[in-house]
Amino acid sequence: MHTRLLLRYPKPLDPAATEDLAVGFKALGDPTRLAMVRLVVAAGEPVCVVDVERHFDFAQSTISYHLQTLVDAGVFSRERRGKWSYYSLVPARLDELGSSLGALASVTSALA
Repeated sequence: MHTRLLLRYPKPLDPAATEDLAVGFKALGDPTRLAMVRLVVAAGEPVCVVDVERHFDFAQSTISYHLQTLVDAGVFSRERRGKWSYYSLVPARLDELGSSLGALASVTSALA
């Protein structure tokens, strides 16, 4: 069984790439941040921080913390427009995270 796993499993990631994926998954693993991603996706355009705040019953500092976590993970980009920040999805980052899960799913189905 172990030989079959080694033959089908993709080449191991280097530690930096593994850490990068873990940061992305951790950011998406929080229910509030996942809801923020869904909000920005549904908007289809950059969303002002004020509009994000209106959708959540949290203090402004908590909203800012979650948005910063998503930016740091590469899931969102931030653009300053005057005194406001606008947040956009980084589709390539979600594709990268999704592809990583897809690779694991294909290994799992091959072993079933």
